[in-house]
Amino acid sequence: MHRILLNSSALGLALAATIAAGAARAGTDTVVNLATAPGGMVIVPPASNAPAGSTTQLWVSDHLQGFCRVASTTLTGCLTIGAPGQPAYKADTRQVFVPDLSSKSIGIRRLTFSASGTTTSGGRSINPTLTVADGGGKTGRLGDVRPDAVVVDRNGNLYVSANRNGNIYRITYTASNDTYAARARVIGQSSDGGRVLGLALDAAGNLYLAEAAGVTVITGVGSCTPANPCVADPFEMPDVFAPQALAYVAPHLYAGETTYVVVKDLETGEVATLTGDASHPIINASGLAATKGTPATVDGNGVPISPSLTGNIYVGVDRTGGSGNLQGFWYRFDPISVP
Repeated sequence: MHRILLNSSALGLALAATIAAGAARAGTDTVVNLATAPGGMVIVPPASNAPAGSTTQLWVSDHLQGFCRVASTTLTGCLTIGAPGQPAYKADTRQVFVPDLSSKSIGIRRLTFSASGTTTSGGRSINPTLTVADGGGKTGRLGDVRPDAVVVDRNGNLYVSANRNGNIYRITYTASNDTYAARARVIGQSSDGGRVLGLALDAAGNLYLAEAAGVTVITGVGSCTPANPCVADPFEMPDVFAPQALAYVAPHLYAGETTYVVVKDLETGEVATLTGDASHPIINASGLAATKGTPATVDGNGVPISPSLTGNIYVGVDRTGGSGNLQGFWYRFDPISVP
């Protein structure tokens, strides 16, 4: 395993939200001060028909202000969603699915980004009925189990974890049944039946769960059914004991821990640990996101790099454990080469 100290530098109280397309990385880290219990981020590039000069946008789940776009030193365009959790972005339709884990949950809010990614439209609630079997012994709505994380597969199916149980729900989503007519069925469960804090879905269709005792996996989650639900199995990820968030950008799986982020190359099995510096420590990594960079094979000295950590990594830090408003941060790391 390689341990990496990533040098951080604060650039004011918030991140300038746009990332110039194709801009060279300066090798510095950016601090985002905006958060109350950061719950997740989506990175939204401009559409092909976006106005000239449009840049990639960052949208974050903030438990105090809602689902918001980061702009200069302020949050803007915040949408009121009780307590937004880990969102999922469907790039081909430019839709984002934001779970609401509040006590008065509306289920999942579906939004569509504009071509520039600076605004959203078409907000709808996906809050399907749960049967007795799917609702833990009683009927109700998805919102009753307080969904906290969502991922979406290539076919548009949503996989959802909940605050109140260890169930994994699959929602077969289409434009015609995206409100109360949609059906949420239990197709899996955490390894111990306990709460799942984060989800990640890899390119092979394997679903990773952030559980109290580590990362687990449901291999080939698309084959799981209500009649034959799958139970998550342990997944080997060294130094991950109580993950709070997960993210996947091929071929890397990221897990947010109490004071660091562990990244594993799922193709080679190599593992590295990312930490902040003394000025900007990672404390309770409650949100994660990453971008894919150009794979590197050797460093400047010709030494093989493994894994090739070449994209930006965003870490939502919740220093107070959710007890303090506006005490959280988003850090952006430009990883150094790993010899």
